[in-house]
Amino acid sequence: MNQEYRLDREYSIAEIIQCNLRKWWLALICAAVCAAVLGGYKYKSLKPFIEQSVYENVKQVTATLYVAVQILPLPCPACPQGTS
Repeated sequence: MNQEYRLDREYSIAEIIQCNLRKWWLALICAAVCAAVLGGYKYKSLKPFIEQSVYENVKQVTATLYVAVQILPLPCPACPQGTS
């Protein structure tokens, strides 16, 4: 790593890419670490919201089922039509 680089020389895009591809493993490790850190942060920050949202959806489904069961007409033997 003790290479001297000339500052007055122009480098081509191909030379820059070739130099960067020598360190592909370093770029891969950095990308994996960044993805893990950002994914973990997003998971921790959204976990309470998702849990509350799922809980509210379950409550809504339960309430809908309860209301649907309560609204169904029951047969009434005293009524001439057989319904209440």
